[in-house]
Amino acid sequence: ELAKFEKAWNEVVVEKSASDPLFKEVHSSYQGFRDKYAVWGSRAYLR
Repeated sequence: ELAKFEKAWNEVVVEKSASDPLFKEVHSSYQGFRDKYAVWGSRAYLR
């Protein structure tokens, strides 16, 4: 079910990014943050 949601969200992102420059800028910035944070999130707990 989550894969369906992710696919639908990605479609919305493409459409909104094409029609709204501010949405595109905010989403790009947020996605960049998530990509960088993922490294720290994966190291947050001892294994």
